[in-house]
Amino acid sequence: MSGRRGRVLGVVSLVAAGGLLALALFGGRVVDRPALAQAGAVRASEAWIRLPAAPGRPAAGYVELVGAAGEALVAASTPMAARTELHSMVLEGGVMRMRAEPRLPFDGDGRLVLKPGGHHLMFFDLDPKLKPGQRVPVDLVFASGAKLRLSAEARAPTGEAHRD
Repeated sequence: MSGRRGRVLGVVSLVAAGGLLALALFGGRVVDRPALAQAGAVRASEAWIRLPAAPGRPAAGYVELVGAAGEALVAASTPMAARTELHSMVLEGGVMRMRAEPRLPFDGDGRLVLKPGGHHLMFFDLDPKLKPGQRVPVDLVFASGAKLRLSAEARAPTGEAHRD
């Protein structure tokens, strides 16, 4: 009986160690990792902010999100701006117009792409000391209750990546 008990305890210890390793590697959200961030079932990549061309104008934020169909982005914020809004672009009377939205839904494939000319974040009263190449913490909140902090690269108004 003690041999069997020892084997069972060994297996339980191995499973527990594997679980702790998996939790350490994958259980928490990834913070300030430029290429990929994740919270629960939502993953983010390619986060960047186009700095305003003129001081005092809003900046735009972009990111690729992958989650579940039916998920939605419902809020965003950063300590670097006074206010952040979710925006869409809509065609009205032959003219593209920007519109603030209460939520941006993921598509049927579980994707939401915020990109120039489409859905995006608008950052109002962004810190004027922010320069191309710096990283900006951005907090996202989803309809499911998931929260995600990502690190977005500040880019020049042309949208080009900062180069030293």
